[in-house]
Amino acid sequence: MCSDLNQLKKGLHDLTKSLRAVDIETGLLHSFGHSTIYLEVMKSLELAALHKHVHQFLKSTCEEVFHLYEPSNWVPHITLAMEDLDESQFQAFMKTYKSDQVQLHQTLTSLTLVEYTADGQIQVIEDFAFGQ
Repeated sequence: MCSDLNQLKKGLHDLTKSLRAVDIETGLLHSFGHSTIYLEVMKSLELAALHKHVHQFLKSTCEEVFHLYEPSNWVPHITLAMEDLDESQFQAFMKTYKSDQVQLHQTLTSLTLVEYTADGQIQVIEDFAFGQ
């Protein structure tokens, strides 16, 4: 949790000026519990270094950082569904697709600051392009 949004935004802007694009590769479909389906992202040295750099910034700027995003706990992923499916839909999806390989190549060129709204939606606050 970061109480000073303006300080966070300024810090992210300053931080991302020095960052460079990072290539990522995806892998298997997995789940966190029975509510979240995700596509794994392979943890390259470059991606791990980027994550560590951002995490150190957040830890020094925010009052609290979610423990699952500590570098030692972090699972790089792309969330596909989070509490969107009922139990039968979730089970049917996982039975059909769990551990299927989805090979995609992407280049990360920015960080996006988001917040959860009171109604459970995710709202984009600002996008911070690398190197600008």
